[in-house]
Amino acid sequence: DLTQVDRNLITIRELNYLLSDRMFARSLDLIDLRPDQALMVYQKLNLTNTERVKVHDFIEAIMRMKRPVQGLDVAVAKSLMRRLILEVEDLATNSVRCQDCFRGIAEKLREVEVVDAAEADTQVATTESRIS
Repeated sequence: DLTQVDRNLITIRELNYLLSDRMFARSLDLIDLRPDQALMVYQKLNLTNTERVKVHDFIEAIMRMKRPVQGLDVAVAKSLMRRLILEVEDLATNSVRCQDCFRGIAEKLREVEVVDAAEADTQVATTESRIS
């Protein structure tokens, strides 16, 4: 598998490799974390089943797991909200890119130029003023 490596993400394949590594297992022992707990944290963060989790989120979740529970964890709620906002922004950006791509394909296939409604109204008003 020759896919591009993103150092900000960890895949389930990479995590399984790390969990089978003796040095990494000793590191987990030092912080009193079992391999099944690390796997559970990964699965909790992999909500969309993309098989990719941000490394920062993974480490943050492991550190949070080792802290004593103190009632309602406001920090978790804030962290989740920040992640949600960032994901929504990424989704909006990708949606615009996708729309531009589809518009480009439609323009090439139909040999037309697609314009926005506001842009079209401006062009019609300009044309009407030239005619009068």
